[in-house]
Amino acid sequence: MQSVWLCEGKTKKGRLFMKKFLLVLLILAVVTPAMATVTITCTQGATAATKNQITVSFTNDGAQKVRAFALDVNVTAGAICQTGSAALSTGYWVYPGTIDINDTNGHIDNYGSPFCPGTARGAYAGFGTKGVTVEMGSLYVGGPNAPPQNPGGNLFKIVVKNPCNVHIYANATRGGVVMEDGSSAAIADPNFQVPADKYMCTKCKGNLNADTFITAVDITVLVGLLNQAGPPYRIQPTSALWNACADVNGDGVISAPDITAMVGILNQAGAPYRVACSTRCP
Repeated sequence: MQSVWLCEGKTKKGRLFMKKFLLVLLILAVVTPAMATVTITCTQGATAATKNQITVSFTNDGAQKVRAFALDVNVTAGAICQTGSAALSTGYWVYPGTIDINDTNGHIDNYGSPFCPGTARGAYAGFGTKGVTVEMGSLYVGGPNAPPQNPGGNLFKIVVKNPCNVHIYANATRGGVVMEDGSSAAIADPNFQVPADKYMCTKCKGNLNADTFITAVDITVLVGLLNQAGPPYRIQPTSALWNACADVNGDGVISAPDITAMVGILNQAGAPYRVACSTRCP
């Protein structure tokens, strides 16, 4: 018997019952060898503003639908950032570890997130580190709750801090990839490369003098870039002046709002107004 270990949730009366109910719906016995071929793929964003966004999708050529995913996502450099990482599938919307069930009426107050906390059994450490664990399932009750028809679709997206390789594995401890009939499906690591290019910041957004810290000096460098560009003081990705680390607000263009964003970062940090890149994502 193999179980799907889902993210541990809150333990309030009523909510715990509902979580156990959801857990029962997603715990499956592995009774037959996997017959389906489930393939995990990654796609990088195409624009300067989305180059650090990686969409994770799946295809399934078998007769059985996928009922639940438990996946480990690992990057070889930098970190996986919380801001911008999100679920993309409307079919796999059950996140038992973070779903919030109302104690009084049993309704869902908050659907939560597919990203497991680092304290969950067998899960990666989570956002701000090189690895996150993702769990997504379907209730399979009635037409509206059924997962997407084969061949598959988008599952979620992650935001990576730096150029890296993205590895994705089935998390066996938490159940892996489970089919509708209870069988498990093996997946191959996509080993997706996020290349270093002019659109990817190699340090952290806001660090422009390569000292791995954001300080007032970086604001001076940014002002200098914009003055060099001249009116209308906007630097596009096609410009020779483009620096991905200067696009602090991530809108795909370097302009005055990036100065404002950098000032905000330093004001939030307070004296001595010095922020280490290791604490920033992206």
